Amino acid sequence: MTRAQSDMKRAYSDVSAVLREWGPVSQNPHSRRYGGLCHAVPVMIRTCGLCQAVAFLDSKAKQDNGDARLLEHIAGIAGVERSKLDEWVANLPTTEYMLNTLRILDALVFYKRFAVSLLKAEAADADEGAADHASGAP
Repeated sequence: MTRAQSDMKRAYSDVSAVLREWGPVSQNPHSRRYGGLCHAVPVMIRTCGLCQAVAFLDSKAKQDNGDARLLEHIAGIAGVERSKLDEWVANLPTTEYMLNTLRILDALVFYKRFAVSLLKAEAADADEGAADHASGAP
């Protein structure tokens, strides 16, 4: 199985679990937040870097399950425990940081696509995920 196939399989499984637990974005605010973040987080990573995006999600995870769930999924992509994700990212050597950033961005493409097809998330839902980020809120 190629890495892309493995990423697609993981993303389908993860987003399907969100759908089973919370339903589509029209039925649950956690699902809406998760779907919005699937659109917004790749932009955050490209704009601010993986470390700051993880720190942002970690600070918001205490307030919303959508943030916490996406952090779990990013940790799964990276192959680290969720509780150690922020430390892992912060301590990566530069070349590994760059490589892992690209690796996570590649996988998040599938999360975004399945958020659209399974959760019925739209690009407008990303505004909810990105609004706090754009305002500079922690």
